[in-house]
Amino acid sequence: LRRVAIVAVDEAGTMAGFTRIGDDPDDARRGQIFSLYVAPEAAGAGIGRKLIELGLEALDKRGQHDITLWVFSANDRARHLYESFAFAPDGTLRVEAQFKTAEIRMLRSMPAINGVSAVGPSTHNGPRPV
Repeated sequence: LRRVAIVAVDEAGTMAGFTRIGDDPDDARRGQIFSLYVAPEAAGAGIGRKLIELGLEALDKRGQHDITLWVFSANDRARHLYESFAFAPDGTLRVEAQFKTAEIRMLRSMPAINGVSAVGPSTHNGPRPV
């Protein structure tokens, strides 16, 4: 499995957030966003959105246009953020022993068009090529 961390730092060099991406453990042809974290003091500045964009771009460059992630089913804010990037629940649920709460898997399936896929947040019903 190939995994990469993308870190956002503020002007002082302090970590403001990070995301970890890599191969989906269930299907290495797909990518996966393993985590997304934004420091509470940096919330609302668009850091999470930018980290997702960078993660999607990196996975797309690896040829992984189908991307999964797991999110707590009760985390409506995160679910809405992921939906703005065309992620949708795929019907798969889990409860991991360490978290003891329901998670849903979300999938983003974007075909490459002339070698370019839609990476950014969706502002309309169709993909937005970059």
